[in-house]
Amino acid sequence: MKKEGSSGGAIRAQAMTKSTVASGTEVTGEIQWNDKTTVHISPRVSGIIRSVEVDLNSKVTKGDSLFVIESGELGQALVEYQKSRTVAELARKTFDREKTLFEKKAGIELDMIQAQIEMEQKRADLDAARHRLRVLGMDDTEIAALKPEDRTLTGRLPLRAPADGWIVEKHAAIGEMVDPAKDVMLLADPSTLWAWLDIYERDLMALLEQSRKGDVSVLIRVKAFPDQFFHGVIDTVGASMNEETRTVKVRAVIKNPELLLRPGMFCHAQIAMGGETE
Repeated sequence: MKKEGSSGGAIRAQAMTKSTVASGTEVTGEIQWNDKTTVHISPRVSGIIRSVEVDLNSKVTKGDSLFVIESGELGQALVEYQKSRTVAELARKTFDREKTLFEKKAGIELDMIQAQIEMEQKRADLDAARHRLRVLGMDDTEIAALKPEDRTLTGRLPLRAPADGWIVEKHAAIGEMVDPAKDVMLLADPSTLWAWLDIYERDLMALLEQSRKGDVSVLIRVKAFPDQFFHGVIDTVGASMNEETRTVKVRAVIKNPELLLRPGMFCHAQIAMGGETE
């Protein structure tokens, strides 16, 4: 018999210890858009599309013009704004004149006060007209660029990208009538997507326990790229169960830096679960 500690194939007695090993739960699901980085583009006012500046799958930067509409409602609002601006300026000049006369003892204080009241009222009307333009979609830079002498305003309005991203849906044609109830484009950032996964009832407790300890990691595979894994983290566990399938919906945020994944793809996922073995 070989002595303990000598070389060879002798068996050594060791105390039993518990160790934590990684285990995973295999589930299936579907890749979808990340709604937090997706914007539905529609005008704030009805109008006719006069030009389209981008195409499907175009990459855009915040502030880029996407398409231009011509709106009768906006045109009327522009006319009212220009009118209010002219009247407000006349009211200011009247007040300045009455104030100067009063200071020179050549005017009446009551006339100056009435002129001041009139000026403040016209300023309020101008502020309301300016706010109306903002509501219809114009920004402060576009409003400031309006010239008082311009009487040929057409009511044309560029619709601009509210964020960086890609045009992933487009329903815009020149001459088409659009309104606030209709989505004209969908702007999205596909560098992060959602994977909606189906967790069976038997695995729910383990998932909840793991989520209390910290982030729950997920590895995603799709048929299009069978040898590649996409990493993600679960951020939502559904509050209800599908009575027919006995599954709970779980959402994972998936990194998609190379833009390989596409919404609508079926996926397999491995959810990292911690477990103790002896």
